[in-house]
Amino acid sequence: MKTVVFRTNAGKISGLGHLTRCLVLARELTSQGATCVFVLDFADENIIPFLEGFDYHALYAAPSSILNQDEDADKTRQLCIEHHCNWLVVDHYLLDDTWEARMRAQPYKLCVIDDTQRRHACDCLVDYKWRGEDTHASYNGLTNEDADHLVGPSFVLLDVHKPSPRPRKSSSFDIVISLGGGGDFNLVKAMVDQLLAAQNTYTTPLKLHVVVGPLAENSEAFLSAYQDHEDVELLIGKTDISTDLKHANFYIGAAGSTLYQLRAYNIPALTLSLADNQFNELSHLEDLGHYFHLNAWSENDFADLPRFIRTVQSHYTRVCALGDEPRVKIDGKGAKRIAGTLLGDKGTATSLHYTNEAYEYLDLSPTHTLRKVTDRDINQYLISRNRQENAQNMVQTDPIPYLHHYAWWFNSTRESFLLEAQHKPTLFIWHDTIVNEDQPYLIGGWFVYDEKTDFGEPLLALNWQLDYCAEHHPSAPWIAVIHRSNKFTKLLNDYLSFTEIDDTHPSFKLISEVLHISDTDQFYFLTRDPVELQQATKNKSIKQRDTRYVATQ
Repeated sequence: MKTVVFRTNAGKISGLGHLTRCLVLARELTSQGATCVFVLDFADENIIPFLEGFDYHALYAAPSSILNQDEDADKTRQLCIEHHCNWLVVDHYLLDDTWEARMRAQPYKLCVIDDTQRRHACDCLVDYKWRGEDTHASYNGLTNEDADHLVGPSFVLLDVHKPSPRPRKSSSFDIVISLGGGGDFNLVKAMVDQLLAAQNTYTTPLKLHVVVGPLAENSEAFLSAYQDHEDVELLIGKTDISTDLKHANFYIGAAGSTLYQLRAYNIPALTLSLADNQFNELSHLEDLGHYFHLNAWSENDFADLPRFIRTVQSHYTRVCALGDEPRVKIDGKGAKRIAGTLLGDKGTATSLHYTNEAYEYLDLSPTHTLRKVTDRDINQYLISRNRQENAQNMVQTDPIPYLHHYAWWFNSTRESFLLEAQHKPTLFIWHDTIVNEDQPYLIGGWFVYDEKTDFGEPLLALNWQLDYCAEHHPSAPWIAVIHRSNKFTKLLNDYLSFTEIDDTHPSFKLISEVLHISDTDQFYFLTRDPVELQQATKNKSIKQRDTRYVATQ
């Protein structure tokens, strides 16, 4: 029988994340016959229930944000000797490769669990965070050469064994709200206040299941307001919320390990970065099938939360479909794989396979293609639109907040396309129709993907767009505005037969109202005749020329 000692911690300083993922691995190791022991900084009374069934030790009499690594190594080594340790697993941000080097020079082996991509000295390194296609190389040069690297979501530590079917529709729309084991409940109260203030506006009433972790801060006001509320269930003192997550329609909260559990169940979520290690590249989250995430936010952002939830309800099938076929799948077998490695079964390690989404492309030139924008472009569309070189030319120059964008996206009727040059995205182009007094009008625009573009690429895309809209909306004239500082786009539109108008033109007032122009002096106002009128004018011109020709003969 092998013994595994876990050196980790839980408390108001470090949260619960380190301990909970170690507990997942410990339970799996125990099921395979190992004995597991926990060594903590300090045994906070609030986290002792989580350790039920395991022997544990506390090294210090009080929590601290600073550790003496030499002293800590000596204390931990002594406990490892007493328990005849075979493997020491460390999951602790305050212990680094200096501590690890001291601990590794012992008869037992050392496994490090981390998610910060820093230097380590160990026999085995576990980091299940997805960092894109270079994930497998993320620790190259950061460990000793003989260390095993168990990296990527194949090794995520979750209490998940098989996916759960998506919840059936019921009389309530169930949302789990959690900041993990701790968190500031002023934030939770702000979210719940906003959501429930709009309760009568949802297609299905909300039922909020709020996790009140053992390390929660400022929870008194929230509990006082909602402990007897019929639309709020308080989850207090629970050490495992897997069942609650399985039966949820949606999740709002911290972007920690719970995110991977949600992806295993394919439950859509809005996640927030509450700590530095929860900052995520949106493209990496999208690979996992997760699309709604706020790396930066303020309480003011949650004014759009009810509108966003209404949107999720109204387009629930479409929202869930975003996670149906992720590039990277979570199977919940990470604990088994890691345990197998620690207990000597090297065959449990796995390589992570990912796939690229297939799009239908239209060839515009030998080097340029165009494809329709899909829901999976939702974040990049906003990132590109909010780039300074794009936003400065918009009617609304301020960056658009993510929640506002998410709510708008699923209700928008605009058609958008992405132009690529030699498989590299270059610009987004879009158009939409509005109807005024039974007359349809076309509006549209374009913005660069991530770099400036030359005259040829937007001209190529705009020419295609004019032809496309002429076919699908032949009776609709174009209306447009261009910021007076945007000489480049004005030149393009002049070339494409757009005509500048002033406030004496019948369409001037319509344009200012439709496009919400308050300061009309800042913009050029433009129109372009519908294709039917252009064709009629062209035919009339041809007929007149033919008549003159006959007369001269």
